[in-house]
Amino acid sequence: MKKITNEQEYYRAVNRVEELMFKVKPGTPEAEELELLTKLVEDFENKQSLFLRGKSKFSGHDLINSVRNSKY
Repeated sequence: MKKITNEQEYYRAVNRVEELMFKVKPGTPEAEELELLTKLVEDFENKQSLFLRGKSKFSGHDLINSVRNSKY
């Protein structure tokens, strides 16, 4: 995925970030996927001015901050 273009892709990416963030080990392909998805979610939120809540355990914004502050 190179870009998130709609809400469906956004929620799919946020859900995948949730799946990966607590079980990924640094230096693995999954860690690279997590970094990419984190950036794509952040870019989509910034461009759309969305801070979506209620569709997942975390908002994408909260999730991105959690990933950035963790060492996963």
